[in-house]
Amino acid sequence: MRNETVRVFLIEDSDSDACLLQEELSQVASQKVAFVRAQRLDEAIAILSTNSFDVILLDLSLPDSQGLETVAHIQTRAPDLPIVVLTGISDERIGIEAVHRGVQDYLIKGQTNGLQIARAIRYAVERKHTEKALKQALAESARRTAELKAVFDAWQEPVVVFDAAGVPVRTNAAATAILGLIATGADGEAVGECLPSFTIQELDGRPVDRAKLPSRRALRGEVVRGERYVVKNSRGQRLTFEVNASPLYAGDHPAGAVAVWHDITEIIRGEERIIQLNQELEHKVRARTAQLRKLALELTQVEERERQRLARILHDHLQQLLVSAKYHLEILRRPCNSKITQDTARRVIELMDESIQTSRSLTMELSPPALYESVLATSLEWLGRWMHEKHHLEVIVEADPVASPEQEEVRVLLFQAVRELLFNVVKHAGVNTARVEVTKIAGNKLKIVVSDQGMGFDMNQPSPAGSSTRGFGLFSIRERLSLFGGSLQIESISGRGSRFTLVAPCQKLSKVAQPLLD
Repeated sequence: MRNETVRVFLIEDSDSDACLLQEELSQVASQKVAFVRAQRLDEAIAILSTNSFDVILLDLSLPDSQGLETVAHIQTRAPDLPIVVLTGISDERIGIEAVHRGVQDYLIKGQTNGLQIARAIRYAVERKHTEKALKQALAESARRTAELKAVFDAWQEPVVVFDAAGVPVRTNAAATAILGLIATGADGEAVGECLPSFTIQELDGRPVDRAKLPSRRALRGEVVRGERYVVKNSRGQRLTFEVNASPLYAGDHPAGAVAVWHDITEIIRGEERIIQLNQELEHKVRARTAQLRKLALELTQVEERERQRLARILHDHLQQLLVSAKYHLEILRRPCNSKITQDTARRVIELMDESIQTSRSLTMELSPPALYESVLATSLEWLGRWMHEKHHLEVIVEADPVASPEQEEVRVLLFQAVRELLFNVVKHAGVNTARVEVTKIAGNKLKIVVSDQGMGFDMNQPSPAGSSTRGFGLFSIRERLSLFGGSLQIESISGRGSRFTLVAPCQKLSKVAQPLLD
């Protein structure tokens, strides 16, 4: 016992008994005692309200209270203090009843000495400390049990507790709602064997080996993590779960197990969707690659045809003119009259003029000066006149002068795109009139609409034989515009004409956001 002085509250109305008690306890060297005394119950209650003690020595016969009622009054005022009854009432029945009411010891005056009383005081104090600690431990245990139960009940995923035989003995609300599982402890079977409507399979559809279920393995002392199963619950839902299980020990051996079922159905569906999207993307990439490969081939063919066309112009026309000029110049070297000389010289001049005109026309077609005008409207108006002169296509140009790109490369691209579209009108539309409208739109962009009322075409059908240039041209325009942050939209109906809408930025390319791939 602790060596500090024990504070004793003596409730005793007899002066002689009080003096005798103090004298007897003073002779017990192993125990230091400090006394405070009250002679009446009401006096004792008043002292208890303002003082603290380690133990109460109580006489049951007081002037204002008798018997076990005295114990009841004191316990009401000091429920945490140990009480040792020291009384002259030698009644075993009362002593037993006093102990039942929480009295630590019942001593009879004249039948106990100081050593016994000191021992009773010491034991009473220690028992009270032990009892208090036990109550606190029980209260803490109850609090923690309540917290665990609250967590168990509130957990939104199924949790199942099994006994040593593998019988579900506790399930939370989620286990009942999602799995349809209720802990009955009826037949000693694990999850999936308790309810006829509850089925469990491997991910590939194979039946589950019951001995390898997480709960069964946990009962053998194994900690199981991340086992996946497919479950069909009582409502017919097909769900995928990831199950974790751990043993519950009682001593050195598992006395039960707990399993937590994590619903990963949406995760699995997401993974499957990602796989599907990857497959679709791979298919699109393959299709896109094939398209680009085909267009690259068409580009090679178009370039080759263009080189051949230029070669034919130079060989069949310009070179023949120059050869003819040389031939006539040779005539000038021969002796002849002045009239022949004059006629030959005139013809040479005509042939040279024609050669120069052809060369200029070819140069104009390949790189017209109007292409590099600072205002797009001026370039397009020139293009309209040129198309009328060369191809007899009347082009109505309505262009806002302020709707012009700042960057020369964009102006050149738009000029070439409009020229390509007008060439398509000449080749395929079957009309002699087209319209070009240029306006500025929101977002500091311009819009060019090239339209005709010609034959049109079915946009869902590939280009007819012999018109691959048109298909390549439209694709090339769209792709090149996208690189500059622009776009091309095509509207066409067979027999009702076509409408091509080009959108491009007005500001410098460095200020344009990078285009996104569709």
